[in-house]
Amino acid sequence: MNAFHASNILIFAVVMCFSLSVQSENINPVNCQFDTAEKTVTPITFFLLSKPDETKALRDRIQDWVTEANYILANSCIPVERRVDNIIEINDSFEPLFSYSAMEVSERMLRYYFADKFATIDSNPFHYYGIVYSESASTALDNYCGSTYETKLPNYFQILSRCHKFGLEYTLGRLAWAQGSRDALANRIVSSINTDKTWLSELVKNNSSQQIVAAYQNYLKNKLPVWEQKYLKDYGFGYHCGGYGTLMAPISELETKVLPLYSTPLAQFKGEACGDSSYADNRRLMIEFYKSR
Repeated sequence: MNAFHASNILIFAVVMCFSLSVQSENINPVNCQFDTAEKTVTPITFFLLSKPDETKALRDRIQDWVTEANYILANSCIPVERRVDNIIEINDSFEPLFSYSAMEVSERMLRYYFADKFATIDSNPFHYYGIVYSESASTALDNYCGSTYETKLPNYFQILSRCHKFGLEYTLGRLAWAQGSRDALANRIVSSINTDKTWLSELVKNNSSQQIVAAYQNYLKNKLPVWEQKYLKDYGFGYHCGGYGTLMAPISELETKVLPLYSTPLAQFKGEACGDSSYADNRRLMIEFYKSR
């Protein structure tokens, strides 16, 4: 299954569960130097939807996610720090009000029941918030582990407790408009063509992944509000290097073999560059995103 789905107008991402086996000594991360004052701190408020006996495990899981997120950012030399701001427990009797499959409804429910928390959250454009669904609250969600809806809910995410330690940063990367593999996106475009999209049907017949994705990106940009068009970058894709994928571009359909690194030509794995300045530089995208908001 694929982890990303896009409509013509609104971009919606679903994150699959990750697994990883990689030797860190084979990674040559970005040679990093920046002033600590340049670092952007992104507070995160987590709302836990769980039974009382699951709460401690979820809190530990959150710490693992945040630690790994900061490790990935450090490897990539991205001057951003993830920080837990608040962990708020939701009584599991409210579970029917916070459906994983209805993101906008769930987000509105948070704002209704926890209105006093949102004065702080909304005052900071870098303050993220989301629901963490425990195992008991997510048994019907198969292998999915997280989702975002960046055009309508730019700071909101949903994540399942079983999600791999890379899952939180992947989700936050999506909210910064970091994309997956360009070839994978081209394949998804081809496989999802509808018969009434004749312009796209003609496009994919004899063209490369680069041409297909470029045309689709241009189409999306024309549908997005002007203030969001700047976030959709030609160079914002993940990359494969040394038989693995960078964070946003898992190497296989099973979402395995993921490096703790955003795509960038400045880093290497097993002697291979892990990005391309023309189309696979998520590090650059992330830095520019946090400067532009």
